[in-house]
Amino acid sequence: FRYLHGRFPEDLDTAEEFDVVTALAFFEHVQDDERDAIADACFAALAPGGHCILTIPSPAVDHILTVLVGLHVIDGMHEGEHHGFDVRRTPDIFENAGFKLLTRGRFQLALNNLFVFEKLES
Repeated sequence: FRYLHGRFPEDLDTAEEFDVVTALAFFEHVQDDERDAIADACFAALAPGGHCILTIPSPAVDHILTVLVGLHVIDGMHEGEHHGFDVRRTPDIFENAGFKLLTRGRFQLALNNLFVFEKLES
């Protein structure tokens, strides 16, 4: 594997195709009006048959974090940085970009969601 440092998709060489794009605990931070463009950019970056792997926290995590910040157990959280994203919208956003949903699951006491999408062969 090769780690590419920078902002996605601005710093990506558009001439190169990848086998996998990962977005771990990222998509909930994207503004609502940018989500379709991010899904389209993931699709464009992948070779046919490539996979896009996402993890997205469940909405309950926001409530837990609010309590933990209030108790001063954690810090560094900024109110609203998840932009109120409803994780249930993820399949529609990525399927509209041309992906096929392969896997959807939950982990970490169902507080986190895993999505694996495939770019279908053209």
